[in-house]
Amino acid sequence: MLFGWSAHDFDERMQGSAIRRIGHERWLRNIAMEMGNALRSPVLGADERSAIRDALNARAADA
Repeated sequence: MLFGWSAHDFDERMQGSAIRRIGHERWLRNIAMEMGNALRSPVLGADERSAIRDALNARAADA
């Protein structure tokens, strides 16, 4: 899952990509916002919602 990448993973995997310019922290923020928006989707099941909430909670203390 992209949201689980460390700063090192991000730098390594995004090498040569324009997305690297925004940096790991902002990249995670953008993913977190989309995950939060996805929770409002009527097509997600309970398991998917739970997985999204768990992933967001796991990074709740991050900058």
